[in-house]
Amino acid sequence: METKHVARRHSIGSLQRRRKCKLKRKNSEKKLSRSIEKIRAQIVKARAEKDSAKDAFLTQKLRDLMAKQNTAKTQVV
Repeated sequence: METKHVARRHSIGSLQRRRKCKLKRKNSEKKLSRSIEKIRAQIVKARAEKDSAKDAFLTQKLRDLMAKQNTAKTQVV
């Protein structure tokens, strides 16, 4: 007995939810990227001012954000 494979059609609601999630993810990625760029600029400024405590704090914050960005990229299917 043969089985026919029928293309699965998605409802309009599921397509809208998928688009909404995709847009939300893209906005989150943009926000994270802006935060990373802002912190990098602050690190450069702290180093120019020879403020090692602020530099260390911002560098750790940057590492945390970069890790968050990498995990977000690996979760996207």
